[in-house]
Amino acid sequence: MIKAIFFDFDGTLADTAPAIVRTAQESFRMMGLPVPSDETVRQTIGIPLTQALQKQGNLSDAEAVRAAEIYADNFLTFEGPLVKVFPHVKETLSELRTMGLGMAICTSRNKESLEYILEHRELKEFFSLKLTNNDRLTPKPAPDMVLALLERTGLGADEVLVVGDTTFDIEMGNRAGCRTVAVTYGNHSREQLLTASPDWVIDDFRELLSVVNKANSATGEITLARAQQMVDEWIHTYGVRYFSELTNMAVLTEEVGELARIMSRKYGDQSFKPGEPTDPSDEMADVLWVLLCLANQTGVNITDAFVKNLEKKTSRDKNRHINNPKLK
Repeated sequence: MIKAIFFDFDGTLADTAPAIVRTAQESFRMMGLPVPSDETVRQTIGIPLTQALQKQGNLSDAEAVRAAEIYADNFLTFEGPLVKVFPHVKETLSELRTMGLGMAICTSRNKESLEYILEHRELKEFFSLKLTNNDRLTPKPAPDMVLALLERTGLGADEVLVVGDTTFDIEMGNRAGCRTVAVTYGNHSREQLLTASPDWVIDDFRELLSVVNKANSATGEITLARAQQMVDEWIHTYGVRYFSELTNMAVLTEEVGELARIMSRKYGDQSFKPGEPTDPSDEMADVLWVLLCLANQTGVNITDAFVKNLEKKTSRDKNRHINNPKLK
């Protein structure tokens, strides 16, 4: 069961590439050094700043440190105002939070710049934990950031998704034993990302909701509460709105009738007509679906209702069936 998602930041949650490129190039320009191309800068996004700048310009250690200092000074001028949150990020994060998922960030960015962007782009509220370059952990693609977050949250690797836009992010998550999701709209191409073997690849951030559902379905661990959430998410994403309560009651009656038809033919005395479905599982799922729709519409918590109903049955019938000679 997925209980948390660990996100990369640059290129995953926010479109920072144009700002990073501009700030990096200006830093080289101010040092009187050859200015790296846009693509050269983009390919280093995701690793610590000093290391990235060193790779971009083949700098000495001392030059890289100086370039990072100039970059930091230029941050508010060039990078801060240019950063944009990717489409559907805020809405999806809000839905993930409603689903009860914990969310954290593991980024090679320094703490000060991350906090600045989160605050000014209204993303801060979504993240309880953040690991940055200031934490001095072995950088991506080493698994150290993810392992540290697993330790802090007390979660197992199988309970977490790692989401990122570079091979560094995907390798980090894979090495930590987590399932990984690669986003294609960031800094590395789909072809590059596939070389790191992500479990899922998505083109739009909101597809992450579907990935969570698939991940949980794959484990067979969908609770009644989660099933209610999944139905509600589907209705609001694809169904426009719920049918009225009365309409859904009629649909439920229809679906029960369809199930009864299959059951009577499969286990009763009737036979199937040519071409009729013979598997009751799909109709059972339809019955459950409409029942959960009605529960959502009427404010019924199915988990609580089921537990109370089971307690009622136990109290009322705990001896009646045991003492029923017809059942022996």
